[in-house]
Amino acid sequence: VTSDSTIPIILSVFVVLATVVVWMWWSSEDEERKKRAAKKSVKAGSILEELTERERQRRRKLEEEVEQIKQIKLRKQAEIEELARLKNEEQVKVRALQEEDQKVADRKKQEEEEKKKAVKDAIAAAHKLGVLCSFKTASLDEQDGGPEFELRIKLTDSVGFPTRVHHIKSRLRSDYPGQPAEHRLRILHHGELVGDSTKLVDIFTAHEPKTSAVQFHLVVADKKAEPIEAPKEVEIKPEPKPERKKRELLSTDPIRVTIRTGSTTEDSTVLNLQLGSTIKEVKTAFVSSSSSSVPYKDDASLRIVFGGRVLKEEETLMALVANGMDKKNLILHAVTDA
Repeated sequence: VTSDSTIPIILSVFVVLATVVVWMWWSSEDEERKKRAAKKSVKAGSILEELTERERQRRRKLEEEVEQIKQIKLRKQAEIEELARLKNEEQVKVRALQEEDQKVADRKKQEEEEKKKAVKDAIAAAHKLGVLCSFKTASLDEQDGGPEFELRIKLTDSVGFPTRVHHIKSRLRSDYPGQPAEHRLRILHHGELVGDSTKLVDIFTAHEPKTSAVQFHLVVADKKAEPIEAPKEVEIKPEPKPERKKRELLSTDPIRVTIRTGSTTEDSTVLNLQLGSTIKEVKTAFVSSSSSSVPYKDDASLRIVFGGRVLKEEETLMALVANGMDKKNLILHAVTDA
């Protein structure tokens, strides 16, 4: 073989070898790329799975929080409904107590009006028909008591002059057995000897109650008794009026105050205060010592009620007692704005 013919062969072999080397290198590189791609794919898959799990956990946490919020809302709604129910029950109780107090006040007012009418009728009857007088008699020279008299004596005589005690003695003398002398007759009223010049109208004016008979005691002295000088006219003092009783009350006097928050005695708080205490002081003492199931956390929303009327903070217990309420046990009612 000549050298000219071997050169193409050598070149051909060289090309084939180069091609094989390049193919092998390319195959190796392609395999490496595939491995790297596979590794990247596995890593990306794990990252995706991790992200997916994190998202899943985040969603579960959000769902739990939403459920907790729903439960809190349900509890709050139940508490609101319970408070509304308690408020309605308290309002019903307060209205019932106010209605009961109003009935008691109306009944007392009616009784007072009936008493005033009875007194007015008694006074009119006394001026028209005379005063009903009851006499219990006794004789100083007899062991047993004498007869009893019940006479209706007019306040004035036929010519309009006022009837006096000596006029009554003249009438008693004519009705008394044996008709003793007038100077032997002694008339006593409330344990005091009444002078002959005392007017019957003065005695009747001071007499209470007007619907009952005026009580006298008649004493017949010994037959040998000498006439005595009539004592000075006894001043008949009327019973103290409510206005005087008001002034006699002292602000330092103790008073027992019962504050009710319901219709039973278990819903009551008892306070020992002074008559001079104001309603504001009552509220402060009640809030600090209240054992009621209803929350009284401050006295700003607290109202003290009596007779359907909310009492002002500057009013005093003395004013309530002076207006006719029981000084030994003062009953009030407590309500709140809530």
